Amino acid sequence: MFSNFAKKDKINNKKGIKDQKEMKDQKEMKDQKEMKDQKEMKDQKEMKDQKEMKDQKEMKDQKGRIRSNP
Repeated sequence: MFSNFAKKDKINNKKGIKDQKEMKDQKEMKDQKEMKDQKEMKDQKEMKDQKEMKDQKEMKDQKGRIRSNP
């Protein structure tokens, strides 16, 4: 009877270790995905900001040209 319990305990322990590893892997994948998403959003925001600054600069340049040409 004791050996039966030991066997079950060993099987449960292996299952527990496997579950822990899977949860850890899922957490790492989720963390990596979140970091990737944050990086992409940051990159998109930077590109948008750069485009807006470029557009503003062009508009300012155009205004300067218009004023200088009476």
